[in-house]
Amino acid sequence: SLSANLKINPPKTILNLSPDIICLQEVDHYNEFYFPKLKDDYDLYAEEKVSTYPDSIVIGLKKETFTFCSKTIITYRNLILNDYELNQSENSRFLKGHVAIVIEAIFKKNNEKIIIVNTHLHWDPKEEDVKLFQVMQIIQLMERKYKFNDNIIFCGDLNSMPESTVIKFIRNNQNKNELFETKSKLKTIKDSIIKQRTI
Repeated sequence: SLSANLKINPPKTILNLSPDIICLQEVDHYNEFYFPKLKDDYDLYAEEKVSTYPDSIVIGLKKETFTFCSKTIITYRNLILNDYELNQSENSRFLKGHVAIVIEAIFKKNNEKIIIVNTHLHWDPKEEDVKLFQVMQIIQLMERKYKFNDNIIFCGDLNSMPESTVIKFIRNNQNKNELFETKSKLKTIKDSIIKQRTI
């Protein structure tokens, strides 16, 4: 089965399936195991989580299909530190080391730009507010940089159930009016989590 093959040899399975885009999370031994086996067919972009036990997220673009344009690394804890003032309790909960990668590339077949996002959110089911805050940060950054009708692929290990607030927030982002309403509702959650720094 596919799941069995992935556990045994993920790079071999990827090469057999030959996808144009790879988005991986919780990747261990990237430099020793994944990169050497995939580098001939894919342009690979990886970033480690800031943690005592770091793992990586990876985006791979098939060389024959895409031309790389740019890479942006988003570190959620840096966004929070830059914009918010946390107390000691909030520090331990919100300053996680999770990251996201945003890649811009050109699809060679039609010369259109595509944006690929890959991330890995906090794991704890009891801390949905942390995951929600992480995904809010990346979506708001994307909104500032890109247009609503841009070709955006959003991937990740969101550690969230389909009925969770995190997934509802992402789905509602497809409709600007719904997004505005969702943000209004989430403001009370956000304000109860951390206090905005005033300058």
